[in-house]
Parts: sequence; structure tokens; C-alpha cells
Amino acid sequence: MKKINFLLFLLLFGCNEKFSCFHKLKVKIEPEKSFAEVSDKITFGNFKPNFPLFFVLNENLQIKKITSQKNEIEFSYVSKSVGDSLKKKWEISSDEPLAFYVIEKSQLTKFSNEIILFFSGKLEDKKAIEKSSASNGIIDSQGGYFGGETYWIPYFDDSKFGFELEVDLPKPYKTVSQGVRISENHWLCTDPTDTIYLIFGKYFFREKDFKGVKIQTFLYNENEAELSDKLMSYAKKYLELYDKKFGKYPYSKFATVEFFLQTGWGMPSFTLIGDKIIRQDFFFEASFGHEILHNWWGNSVFVDHKFGNWCEGLTTFGADYFYKESEGKGKDYRKNILKNYTVFVKDSSDFPIKNFVSNSGSVSQTIGYEKTLMVLEDLQKLVGKGNLDEALKKFYKDFRFKNASMLDLYKEIEKQSGKDLREHFQKWICEVGAIDFELFQEGKKIKLIQKNLFNFNLPIEVNGKKRLVKITEKETVLDFDSLKTESTVKIDPDFEIFRKLKNDEIPVSIDLFYENKRKLIVLPDKSENFEAYSELANKFKNFDKISASELTSEVLNSYGSVLVLGNFGENSVFAKLEKTKTSEEKLEFENRILKLGKETKDLNDKFCVLVEAISGTSQKIIYGFGTSKEGIEKAGYKIQYYGKFSELAFEKGQVKIKEVLENQTKTMIFRVKN
Repeated sequence: MKKINFLLFLLLFGCNEKFSCFHKLKVKIEPEKSFAEVSDKITFGNFKPNFPLFFVLNENLQIKKITSQKNEIEFSYVSKSVGDSLKKKWEISSDEPLAFYVIEKSQLTKFSNEIILFFSGKLEDKKAIEKSSASNGIIDSQGGYFGGETYWIPYFDDSKFGFELEVDLPKPYKTVSQGVRISENHWLCTDPTDTIYLIFGKYFFREKDFKGVKIQTFLYNENEAELSDKLMSYAKKYLELYDKKFGKYPYSKFATVEFFLQTGWGMPSFTLIGDKIIRQDFFFEASFGHEILHNWWGNSVFVDHKFGNWCEGLTTFGADYFYKESEGKGKDYRKNILKNYTVFVKDSSDFPIKNFVSNSGSVSQTIGYEKTLMVLEDLQKLVGKGNLDEALKKFYKDFRFKNASMLDLYKEIEKQSGKDLREHFQKWICEVGAIDFELFQEGKKIKLIQKNLFNFNLPIEVNGKKRLVKITEKETVLDFDSLKTESTVKIDPDFEIFRKLKNDEIPVSIDLFYENKRKLIVLPDKSENFEAYSELANKFKNFDKISASELTSEVLNSYGSVLVLGNFGENSVFAKLEKTKTSEEKLEFENRILKLGKETKDLNDKFCVLVEAISGTSQKIIYGFGTSKEGIEKAGYKIQYYGKFSELAFEKGQVKIKEVLENQTKTMIFRVKN
């Protein structure tokens, strides 16, 4: 303990520029009662805070008393108007129950450079458990979550602090937080932070060293050494990758923590992953790297929200998109982004990137993550990949453990490239919308008419050769008079500009199915796996349920999305739907099922999924059928995790086939005859 106290002395009195204050927390938790008791000793170093001193705390935690060197400090609630003003000033977006307090100037004479707050209460947000969202804090027999948005410690302003955290918990619970693990439930964070996380669960802890960084896992099952090794191996791979791309990893440890809610969150020096997600292939392929990269973007370079939360888009650009580009699948990734924007973002729900705060659904995710990614891709083309890479390294170096805005990022790119990006910033960060145009062919000329004016470089491919055309007007004529032979002209064939797609460019997919508000599950008439199908149906929330024998055409047509469980011989809905199809559509549908069947004939305990759009309507139907109870149980609920795909096949719960069914695009391809 002497070593720790010496560290604290250095932190508080030798390095005041790093922190505005230091929290020394002692927390006693009773999981079965959802109860926590906290003492928080806050040291302000060599300066005193401004008075009156305002702070905020979770409303469910009641303050017993506040002291300063044996003096009891008086405090009181603030008025609603003052609370609302502080909420706006401190950019608190939380809708959770918060209480705002004030310590008046009259208490200044009792005040030293430290105060101790004693508070306690219950954190048992049942809605959070249902939604897999722990924003208001959770103390449960399964485990617990205290995060920044929980406001479980007194929050004064936008300053940075360090902390020491000791937790009293019954065995076999173990805790996870930022910083260094001194002992099982004792943590010390000497890096500036604006949040203190406290996670606990019945964990089995493993640890390995990697180039001076401790790689850790906290898993529920003791007999999962193989999973632990896999997590550590991938963590090492991603840490090494980002070290080279952006600069040295900012922390002394990286931990992967299993959680009973289906989360996928990246915190400073650790990630919190749902117990169903952590074992999926897609998690290792992209999600894991995304959460690790947040240690650079968002967790050590803090977000100044003046021009939006840039860190999600930059992280997606540097992780998810980077991986797909490396595999030669960047085109498909970009097309899916444009599909999401075209389908999910309506004029009435659109907003500029500068207003993005956090992911609250498909619209905010499309704008905050995906549109921002496309803007960064466009910047990369404007300034060159080398310049952008160097600008990001400099951005990380200059703003590590500091607040940075989207404007700061643009300025760094401007300095590196020498280009004036003010117009680009105004149009893509501060204004709404996407490039949207119609094309009309007149002989060898193609007229492009924009809905709203954007200046952009339009990629065109003529007989396999690419070129760019500068578009600066609402109406532009693309002239192909010089072509000597009959030619094929493709407009933006690789989906490189942020634009609205045409109807025939949008593939049918699972996420379009989920977008419909009215959803129905149709259970099979008879099946040896009927019980497994019924259990699967119960896992889907906000779906109505009916048996195929009870279903009428009127009821079927009243739903936007229908999940049909069982195969041709098990569910009579197939016959009802076949009557509505043309012979060509019937053949296409049967061929799809036959094709998927041939591809999966060697799979055991399989579960297959096909998505269909009913012609002339907005109705989407998913057909899900399995060959065994195990196949249905282990794969059926996973449909929701593969939103962009049209066809899936699982074997014993592991995905083996995932395909996007492409439409035959005609509106963006032209024949120019000489």
C-alpha cells in the first residue's frame, strides 16, 4: 500500500495538469438486494473548486452526508430550472433520473482541498435488463454495471480525473474497471478519464503479457480456456495493428469481459460483450476489433461534441470498413451503407452529422456511424490515403487524453494535406442529406439532375475504364459523342459517393424485414420439431403469433413482416403464398430453396433462412426451417444479428452460408450506340 500512496502523492501534487480531482472510492455491494453503499473521497489537489459548487448524482442514490476534514458540509437540491441549465451546460443527454445539488459559498470556510461524500441506494433497472441497456445502472444476482451514464459518482463538470476503487463484494464475484488491477476487487487508474466504470460478475480471470500490456479475460465459465486463448490471440492481433496505424496503445491492460446483457461496448482498457455475442464468429471478425479501436478514438482521445460524436464513424472507418477493404469487399460494405440510408432515413428523420450524439436506432446509427465513414472515405480520396493516415497519427498524438471535435480532426487533415476543407466540412458535417439525382438518356448524352446541389466527383465506368466527372451544377450533361463504338456506361458502379440508391439497387435483406412495425410469426401446422419452433417464436419480442391453420389471407396481408417457421411440408402458408405468385416468381422461389438445399446437404442439425420481398408491396417474408431440434434452438434467434443478408444457413448454431441476393440493376447502366 505504501507504493500506491506514493503514486497518489505524485498524481495529486506533482501532476495537477492531468486531473482536476482524484476519487478514492470504497463501495460495498449486496447483489441479492440490488444495494450499494459508497464513500467517495474527492481530492482537488493544490486548488479549490469554484463556489457555489454544483454537482449531479443518480437520483436513486441518496446522500447521507458530506464532510471535509471532520467538518460537515451542508448541501441542497437545486431548482428544476438550474438543473436543466446545468444539464445543458454539461451536455448531459441522459434521460435517466438525476438529482442536481449545490454547496453554497457559505460552506467555503469549512472546506479543505478534499471532501468525502457518503451515499447509498438501489440500482435495479429492470427495463435495462429487458433492453440489454444498462444506462441507469444495474445491481443483480447475475452481475452489475455502473457506467458514466449511470452518474453513480458525483459529477462536477467536464474535467478529467483519476481514481482508486476498492469494492467489498461476496464471493465468488469479481470486479472490472479501468486502470491497473491491484487485487481481485481493487483498481487504480492513473490515466485521465471522465468516467468510472464498475462491472462485477461471477468471473474466472485469466491473464497474459503482450509487449508490456496485460491481456485479460473475465469469463463466466471456468472450463473455457480455449475461448480465453482465442480472445487473447485476437486482442493481440488488433492491438498490434492499431499500434502501427495510429500510435502506441494508451493503457497498461486490455480486458475482454463477458456480460449477461447482450452488450457490445468499448470502455477505456476493456470491452463488455454479451454472453451470446462473445462466442459468435462475427464478433471476432469485426466487432471485437471495433471495440478495441475505441481505446484510441473515444476513450483516450475524448469527444468534444461541438460538431457531433465523431468517434463512432472514425472507429467504424478504421475497423469494420478497413477489414472489408482488406478482403476486397469494400464495394459491398459501401453499398450496404447506401441501402441503409435510402431505406431507413426519411427526410423527416434526417439530421446533420454535427447533431449525432449516440446510437439510438437505425437512423442515428446510419448517420453517426455510416455516413461519417463515407465522409472520411471521401476525404481520403480528396487528400490521399498517405496524408489521411499521417493526419490521424498526429490527431491521436496531439489530443491523447484531451477533448477533440470533428473540426479539430478536419484542421489536422488540412494541415497535413495543404487543402482547404471548409466547404467540405460545411456541406457534409453541418448540413443534412445525401447526393440524390435522376438520369435521363438522350442518344449519346446522359442528363444528370440533382434534387439538392452537391459538388462531387462522379465515378463513371465506360467499357470497363474508370474516370471521374466533376459535378458542380444541379443539371449536368454527360456527353459521350466521342465514343466510336457501342459502349456500356455505368454510373457509380462501386458505390463510392454518398447517395440515395435507386429501387433496383436495393437488395432484399433481414434488416428490411425488421423495419416493418407490424410483424407476425406463423407456426407450422405439424412438425416433429414443433416444440422447438414454438420456443424459438417466444424469443422474438414485439411479434404477433398464429398457427398456419388459423391464418387467413386478410390477416397475412395486414402485416408488413412475416416470419414463417417450418418447410413446405410443415407449413401450409407456402401454398397460400404460392397462389399469389406468377409462374416465373414461383420458379424463382423454388429454385432459391433448391439451391440453398443443395449447398447445405452436407450440414447436420442445420437451420436455413431465406428472405423474400412480395412483388408490388412493402411486405417482407422470412422463411426459417431446420432439420433438428438442436439446429433450430442453436441458430433461430441469431437471425437478428445478420441483418444485411438475404440467405443464411447454420450448422449446430454456427453460420456456414451468408449471402446477399443482388437485384438486376438497370437504372445506373446505359448503352450508348454510335
